[in-house]
Amino acid sequence: QLSEKEISDLTFSVMAINAWNRVSVAFKTVPGSADKLYGLDKAGLN
Repeated sequence: QLSEKEISDLTFSVMAINAWNRVSVAFKTVPGSADKLYGLDKAGLN
């Protein structure tokens, strides 16, 4: 069972992920295109 706050937090998280996905689709973002900018290319996540 989740408390009311936990349900609220989970709902907000799902809404935030949904929003980011919609922004990515709208701007036709290529997955991994900002890896070098954030230094993630050094992690070797090819």
